Amino acid sequence: MSELQALRLSVKDRIYLWLHRSKEIKYSTVRGARRAVVDFLVYIIFVALASVVTQMNNTKNMYYYNNALQSLLVKRAINFEYNPNGKFEDIHNIDRFWVYTLDVLLNFLEKGDFRPNDPAAIYTFPNETSFYDELYGNMVERNIYHGNVLLGPPRLRQICVRDGLCPTNPVFSKKSPTCYAPYSWSAESRANHQGYQWVSMAEDGATPINGILDWYFGAGFIQRLTYNYRENVEIIKNLRDNEWFSRNTRIVIIEFNLYHIMTDLLEIVKLRFEQPSFGGIFPSATFTALRRHSIFTTSDWSLQAVACCYFLMVIMFTVREIAIIFRIGFKKYIHSFFNFTDFTSYLLSFMSLVMQVVHHFYIESLMQKKKQTDQYISLDWACFMGNVATYINGIAIFMIWIRLLTFLIINRTMTVFKKVLLRVQRQRTDWIYGRVAYHPNGLCRVRFGIIWRQRCEILQSE
Repeated sequence: MSELQALRLSVKDRIYLWLHRSKEIKYSTVRGARRAVVDFLVYIIFVALASVVTQMNNTKNMYYYNNALQSLLVKRAINFEYNPNGKFEDIHNIDRFWVYTLDVLLNFLEKGDFRPNDPAAIYTFPNETSFYDELYGNMVERNIYHGNVLLGPPRLRQICVRDGLCPTNPVFSKKSPTCYAPYSWSAESRANHQGYQWVSMAEDGATPINGILDWYFGAGFIQRLTYNYRENVEIIKNLRDNEWFSRNTRIVIIEFNLYHIMTDLLEIVKLRFEQPSFGGIFPSATFTALRRHSIFTTSDWSLQAVACCYFLMVIMFTVREIAIIFRIGFKKYIHSFFNFTDFTSYLLSFMSLVMQVVHHFYIESLMQKKKQTDQYISLDWACFMGNVATYINGIAIFMIWIRLLTFLIINRTMTVFKKVLLRVQRQRTDWIYGRVAYHPNGLCRVRFGIIWRQRCEILQSE
């Protein structure tokens, strides 16, 4: 087909040719090189859009939010006995666990608004705080460091094992008459523990816990705190005196959820303290920030535009891949490595879109519950979906970047490609200089040299 015939093609014919032409990149001819350059520039735009969309779940506000909470709960000094400058990692026994809970955790929960003498100030903060009026309960008691709202009272829960599951060594029978085995799902205690009822993961809405030593299944035995500092102190002291954290305890989790109203971020805080069968405690902590809004409901119109353009390009490329599959067959299509990367990246992009929609409606349903109740609502599944979406986006952007290798063929055709680029650039430069320098004859000759004298005369005659 000649270039004149190509210019006369209708939009429908152009779409048909684009869907049915080969994706193979060739620089052996000028026309093929030009087409490759256009495809390369289009794909660069696609890569740029994909890089922005896949990173929307990880913003700088999330980093600073997590870092601030870590500084307040994990990185600060703790006044232990014989160690006034202790760290979170130094919690190696049960006594230090209670010291940390009383001196650090409860003091953190007590730090209310920056202006405690003016409780109504939280409703008149310059940023958007209309969501305060919609939440159930007293906002003054639930406000931490101005703008952080507790989504339900904090709680402690522990997972225990049954006794009698391992033989007792007679040497230690006087000091330790009962043996407690390491944690396993079958060995988990589901009987009453000091008056506390065992709760399953399904009932609580929790997910399995990936600790340092093991995976833990079941919500366990739950002790809820309040919004009042003095009441919480009494609860913790009562648990300490009654040895709620005992030898058959395998893990204790302190958890609470925050909503930062100025940035629309949800924060899931989990402080884990694992106790193996041989004694000691292994502390760990996770701070997970989630966006309340999806990429399509965010207040940033530029991000919405980028997301729409990205998924429109994904749909366009997917239609072309489907046309190729129908033409050559799926088995032959998937044997190509670059076809596999295309297929995987587009499939993961659609999965990411579905995760965005599901995550949005799930978060909004939980926020609607907070307008009707003041009970703790687990955000574990929301955190799980957020992590899955992050992994999907990571694999997708990796595959998309790999696809760029098809445009960088390291062989002799790259030489042709380089010459074509230089020729196009030279012609483009000559045309620009020719349009600008057409006034005096001397200036024209200075810009283009003696060999361009005829061109200068033609330009001046116009």
